[in-house]
Amino acid sequence: MAGRTSFLGGGVLLGVLVVALGVHYGATRSVAAAELERTVHLGTAVKMQPVAIVKVALGPSTVQLGRWDKPARETPDPDTPFTGDDNWLQELTVYVLNRTDRPIAFLTLRLDFRETTVGPMRAVCWLHWGVWPASTAFDGQGNPMPPNTLYGPIDFGPGQILAVHLADRIDQIKGAVENALPLAAVGAVNVRPVEAVFADGLRFGGLYQVFDPAARAWRWLKRDYFPGNPDDLRLWRVGRADPH
Repeated sequence: MAGRTSFLGGGVLLGVLVVALGVHYGATRSVAAAELERTVHLGTAVKMQPVAIVKVALGPSTVQLGRWDKPARETPDPDTPFTGDDNWLQELTVYVLNRTDRPIAFLTLRLDFRETTVGPMRAVCWLHWGVWPASTAFDGQGNPMPPNTLYGPIDFGPGQILAVHLADRIDQIKGAVENALPLAAVGAVNVRPVEAVFADGLRFGGLYQVFDPAARAWRWLKRDYFPGNPDDLRLWRVGRADPH
């Protein structure tokens, strides 16, 4: 019995040692797994766009500068991979520049996640900031849209940079992604602005539009229309260096 007790005691000791080593090893692996390579890919900003992303920061550190349209002979601005833990997405801040001479009232960013791609399908998240002006709150068919109280107004005047914190929309992002992949497993995100609505009702969604109340329809403006000076280098070149 003494021998059996001794054996059981040694087994318990060995088990404790194994568990301890396992906990240490597991903790080491957990830390190593959390600090993985991450990438933010930004759509290329072109001259006629009203807004452009000038940088993305992870906490206080800039991890990706804006990507700007260049002549075909020049090398495109690169992505810059960085390391981040499982909460990296909610720690991102996207800095968006208003390149026009008018205040913007409503902004939409599109996020998509290439690791969720299955055939032609991919997880996409549309993030909105601001309030659509009531004078032009009509959909593409000219039907009135109900007031949207989910988002408060934004202060986004000409030449200003708006700091967009993804933490404010992390539940929405999680809902879009986790049908395909746990949020902590995401290692890359594509971000680009897709819509801007100005305080005076002008709208951008690839081209500029104004709402015609008499016809109750949106009317396209000329392809070369821009609210301001699209060649203003003070705005166009912001993002070539890190804006503080």
